[in-house]
Amino acid sequence: MIRKTFKIFILFWVASIGFAQIDETKVIDVKPAIPSEPVKEGVCWDQSLVLPRFGAWSCVTANKENHDPCFSQENVTDAVVCDVNPVKKTAGLKLKLAQPLPFSQGMAALPDQAWIVELEDHTICKVEAGPQKIIENTGTIAFVCNEAGLSSGVNAGLLAGFELGPVWQGHFVHYSVENEIYVANTITQVSIKTVWR
Repeated sequence: MIRKTFKIFILFWVASIGFAQIDETKVIDVKPAIPSEPVKEGVCWDQSLVLPRFGAWSCVTANKENHDPCFSQENVTDAVVCDVNPVKKTAGLKLKLAQPLPFSQGMAALPDQAWIVELEDHTICKVEAGPQKIIENTGTIAFVCNEAGLSSGVNAGLLAGFELGPVWQGHFVHYSVENEIYVANTITQVSIKTVWR
């Protein structure tokens, strides 16, 4: 009996670690250092499309590879850093600029702006670039999520807009595409653990 009770306690303890309550969403402003290598050459033609705020850029290499967002530093005028992954802590690459950054420096970040978010279950969601995915009478899918084990034809994402507070809230959606129309299968309110912006 004691052994059985001990096992139940261990299972409960492990489960509580995996689904610990979030007291506050951690918000991280991404300001990466520019690495010394690898190095490519290119230009930044406008503010970032996926992260439209000061210091974030949409850039292209000399061989037409698109990178968005890339990040500049106030004291560096001839290079930016691209392909940063703050989740995996990868440093990215140095893009040596063939011409100065555009005069437009972007806009101030909105209060609920995010580039990458981590949900309470550790699922990672990232801003979706490209044409908008609109679910009629529901909202726009702004983030794609890396949820594992999805059925064929089912996708995971986050709707645009967060409810702000000590713990940010978002709306997680499972959706499919039927005759080129985006259809929501389920929508669930979720807590946001970490925001990178």
